[in-house]
Amino acid sequence: MNNPGELRPSQGSETAHGGVARSQFEQLFSLAPEALLVADAQGRLVKWNEAAALMFGHDEQTMPSLSIDDFLPDPARRPTALAMAGQASMPAASEMSPGTWFKAQRRDGATFDAEVSLGPIELDGQPCVIAIVRNQTEMVLARERAEAAKLAKSTFLANMSHEIRTPMNAIMGLTQLMLLEHPTSQQRDRLGLVMGAAKHLLGIIDDVLDLSKIEAGKLALHPVDFKLDAVLDAACDVLADSMRTKGLTMDRHIGPQVPRLLHGDPQRLQQILINYGSNAAKFTTNGHVNLRVKLVEQSPSWVVLRFEVEDTGIGVPPEQQHRLFTTFEQVDASMTRRHGGPGLGLSISRHLARLMGGEVGCTSEPGQGSVFWFTARLTAADAAALVPEQDAPTSHSDLKLRCEGARVLLVEDQALGRLVAHDMLRYIAGIEADTASDGLEAVERAKGQSYDLILMDMQMPNMNGMDASRHIRALPAHAATPIIGLTANAFSEDRQRCLDAGMNEHLAKPLSVEALTAVLTRWLAARSY
Repeated sequence: MNNPGELRPSQGSETAHGGVARSQFEQLFSLAPEALLVADAQGRLVKWNEAAALMFGHDEQTMPSLSIDDFLPDPARRPTALAMAGQASMPAASEMSPGTWFKAQRRDGATFDAEVSLGPIELDGQPCVIAIVRNQTEMVLARERAEAAKLAKSTFLANMSHEIRTPMNAIMGLTQLMLLEHPTSQQRDRLGLVMGAAKHLLGIIDDVLDLSKIEAGKLALHPVDFKLDAVLDAACDVLADSMRTKGLTMDRHIGPQVPRLLHGDPQRLQQILINYGSNAAKFTTNGHVNLRVKLVEQSPSWVVLRFEVEDTGIGVPPEQQHRLFTTFEQVDASMTRRHGGPGLGLSISRHLARLMGGEVGCTSEPGQGSVFWFTARLTAADAAALVPEQDAPTSHSDLKLRCEGARVLLVEDQALGRLVAHDMLRYIAGIEADTASDGLEAVERAKGQSYDLILMDMQMPNMNGMDASRHIRALPAHAATPIIGLTANAFSEDRQRCLDAGMNEHLAKPLSVEALTAVLTRWLAARSY
């Protein structure tokens, strides 16, 4: 499109006087995605770019005959534009007027929401005004499409998680129960392999979900008061099998100045430590893996701690270290084939550390091992909230005595899910639970029977777990009955939905003997019958 005139931002602009600079400015003007319109002091259109013609539906023949009023119909804009164009002492072109919204009209009569910003400009030595117009209708539609795509992706991943976790609940639950039934050494080894493969698959699912939440900006921390020793112990317990399998020794050390009672998200701290520890075990064939915590900085109300995982593994070449925390990356393709893994753990760890006000890094030497580290800013905990639990059961036989006579209702629509939970309750606490296959049946059972605990699946036909919990909670006999939500979904909002429906706690599938034991200890063992 032929746009007459040479454009420069303002008088005295050094960058506009050079031929190269002017040529670059002209190129930027023509390629700008926004509609650019330049008018003289009388409002006549003297320059435009192709984006302006396309936005308003005009062509090379019609554009030269138009004025600024044909594009900015609001009469209030013309005096502003002409006043800017007529200024004797022109300000910098960056001093644009604030964006103003108006209803713009195309040549074919169609309208759209637009935003315009006005500013002074100089064209062939004459003062003019430039209007920058943005099609806000298209921008809003683009944002809506992007949000819809994010929602669709999130919904798909939630459904995928649910569909995978449901059979995983049966696989892992039944494997745990078989391991507890005194199998032969060969059977125990094979069942251990099944459990290890299942945990590996579950870890990949959780990483994909975390990555999805990171991309959607929905990955959040859930800070609570916690004991630092418990976090390291839990991470070591998770890593113990992989260390033992490879013959590695593992140790942990907390610096003497590090406070032991803290406030933060212990689950996310543990997740990073497990990510680092799993990688250390994967790439170490002999030697040791050490977990360390050091004090970096301290104030009366917060501390910055440095967590380290040191190994004696193969190490990472210096030229490859910058790729370590990149999504879907390992240091080379051969490592991916030899050691496996989608390459998500370190990237997620970096994001989690930044959420906690910290950073991540690695020091390594090929053949000598590596130290992966991250820092986190944590606040002081309320020591009174972390008193030791009193009279906790010390064994399953002790728990069975504490839970003797307890009435439990298990609500689960999947037959395998009912079998796993029912057998776990029997093994852990000697409880023969009543069962219901949907929310309607659960409500009817609760009307005719008092229960000491209700385990409630969330997604069921006829009536879901949230609605069933609300109906049961409204019954006078169950106003205070503990209701524990069971769900194969792993998003934090699922836990909140359980609480909003009147449930007391949320238990994620696949169920584990340890997690169910903890729930029974909290809600049944302390009760008297």
